Amino acid sequence: MSVSLEEIQRSLDLRANSLIVTVFGDTILPLGGGTWLSGLIALMADFGLSERLVRTGVYRLQKLGILQSRTEGRRAYYSLSDLGRATFETAEKRIYQLPDKSWNGEWQLIYLLPGLSGKERRRVKKELAWQSFGEIGPSLLARPSNQTLDQSFLVKEETLKQFILPFTSKLDSEFPDVALSSLVANSWELDQLQSDYEKFIARFTMQEHDLDGLLRKNASAPFVLRTLLIHDYRHLLLHDPQLPEDLLPKNWTGTHASELAASIYKETASNAQNYAIEKLSPNEASEVKINPDFYRRFDNLDSDRQN
Repeated sequence: MSVSLEEIQRSLDLRANSLIVTVFGDTILPLGGGTWLSGLIALMADFGLSERLVRTGVYRLQKLGILQSRTEGRRAYYSLSDLGRATFETAEKRIYQLPDKSWNGEWQLIYLLPGLSGKERRRVKKELAWQSFGEIGPSLLARPSNQTLDQSFLVKEETLKQFILPFTSKLDSEFPDVALSSLVANSWELDQLQSDYEKFIARFTMQEHDLDGLLRKNASAPFVLRTLLIHDYRHLLLHDPQLPEDLLPKNWTGTHASELAASIYKETASNAQNYAIEKLSPNEASEVKINPDFYRRFDNLDSDRQN
């Protein structure tokens, strides 16, 4: 039995604010990062969101500092703030690119110095978790990587930097594997993530003829499918530390999920984006420019799968 978009949407816990965030990052960012509210309302109607829910959603995102607005007469234009743009561009790299799973054995550690309030400490830990840091102690976080720490989340709060101390280290060569496995198991919830990836794969796996039929159902189908796919996928990545292969469980389903996301995204990308442009800017659609980076999304996933 072929799956329907309605079934996929019902299987997801969709919330207006979160879905608007997905659309801004996946669809609107490549168009410059802004849109008229009327166009956004028209586009979000494809998911059953009412005008009131969309207005409330963008208002809340503006309060959070993610969006900013301006008005021209009775028209409102919403665009990404500096914080929103920095956050979305960081997320874009993680969502649409396969991480480098090679590892030289080096660990990056972050020590949170005394002085942070409980609320600030929780926020910093949440942001660092997005960068694959696991909590190995009350004030100590670590990730198996020598990547540069992304500090874009500190754009509005530079003073927090004085409480974040990064350093690097390598494990002793005599460090037992069983202890390392225990550290990984205690610092990252990989069993739950494995199960969630399996649900993602079951939700979006379909026969080629079923996918073709679904995409031909109506003009909005490629956009709706692409958005639901990325909405689900990005929420999984929020919890995925993207560890080196040496530290992952056997038969890790995250790789299969990434390949599936790449395949469906490539299949739907252009038609979905063209449909969205018509909805967002019906009078200026022919003048809208798409960032060339949009067409390179998931390229390294495709090449890695073929190698």
